[in-house]
Amino acid sequence: MREYLERLAKYHLAKALGKPDNGRTLLLFQAMVRPETWNNREHLLAETKNWLSKKSQHESPEAYAHSTDPIVREGYALREKTCQQFKNKHANTTGLRVLIHLPDQFQSPGGYSYALNFQQAFSFMGVACEFFYSGSNFKQVIETFKPTMFLTVDSVIHIATIDWGFLKKYRASHELALGIVPQPHEWKEKMPERIAWAASVGVTFFYCFHHQDFVAESPLYQPIRDAGYPIFSLLFGANILEYYPVANIPRDIPYVFLASINSLKSEPYLKYLGTVARKYPGLIDGPGWAKIKNFSFDRDLHRYLYARAKVGVNINLPHSLHVADETNERCYMLAACGTPQVTDAAKILEKLYGPETIFIAHSPAEYRDYFEKIQRDPEMAQRWAMNAMRETFAKHTTFHRIDGFINSIVAAKIIT
Repeated sequence: MREYLERLAKYHLAKALGKPDNGRTLLLFQAMVRPETWNNREHLLAETKNWLSKKSQHESPEAYAHSTDPIVREGYALREKTCQQFKNKHANTTGLRVLIHLPDQFQSPGGYSYALNFQQAFSFMGVACEFFYSGSNFKQVIETFKPTMFLTVDSVIHIATIDWGFLKKYRASHELALGIVPQPHEWKEKMPERIAWAASVGVTFFYCFHHQDFVAESPLYQPIRDAGYPIFSLLFGANILEYYPVANIPRDIPYVFLASINSLKSEPYLKYLGTVARKYPGLIDGPGWAKIKNFSFDRDLHRYLYARAKVGVNINLPHSLHVADETNERCYMLAACGTPQVTDAAKILEKLYGPETIFIAHSPAEYRDYFEKIQRDPEMAQRWAMNAMRETFAKHTTFHRIDGFINSIVAAKIIT
């Protein structure tokens, strides 16, 4: 309590002086979280690892068939159907060999996650797909795998690890399309400079994690369109090879929040998530949090943690509350796992999901109220989670995203 009060006083002083500080706000939020949340973390993780050690029992066809949870039974059936639909769907897409740039998981936790998930989707659908790990031998990877498409990101931690001289020389005698993710929210006045750089390294196309309507309409992308580059939308989605319901796991953790710390979300953490974290114990896990020193990225473990969650809490990037561009991977993961979800009101959600699917809060008070409503009425929460899960398996998996992406690049004759 003393730490919280000291942090609170410093936070209000900075606000009064007109000097908001994201770092100070993050420290205040972490001091606000109930001590049990931090203190019980190791115990909850150990318990969940014990459940995971019995994976063959919890994830057998018999366990799903005899589960008393309708979400678990239907989730299993939907997953089987969706996997059958997309298995090796693009095995005959000739000439496509994809190399994905995989950053260090601690330098870019989000980039690490989506790269893993998209690579699995490409491979599952029959497309040869490998990683270039930041720090590995770029020349050796290219010459060994012989990709026809290289996907990377215009960020320092990505572009600094690429041997651009070798890439130029290699492309002089080999077909290799270069796709790159721009950073339009960050570029702004630097946009002409970054487009000129893209031209200098021979970028073939841009792709992004924003909705196609936003890409087509937003002035942020106008300079790229004016420069004549194609821009392909590749929204995040649920990797249902990793995220799905698990049988015979009790929902016994009030809330679960699996996320790296993010300074851009410092105010939403405080105002939205803080309304829950200050009052209720739960589980927070991810890299960067002051009280977490031994985080490890484990999607199997995360699936089982979501299976235990009474509520999956979510926070979006602040700009997404004002423009319908994106929501995060966590939104789709929670939905695919059949976990009731409370989130702040990213505008794109109204495009993606129907009514009674995700609990979308337009204010901190509504965020807390939805959370408490789920705790009081698990049957209602289950109904909403079921609806969200059905919609996710029907149209929001990474299979759907990569399928659309491949169709777009083939139509545009990026690969010939």
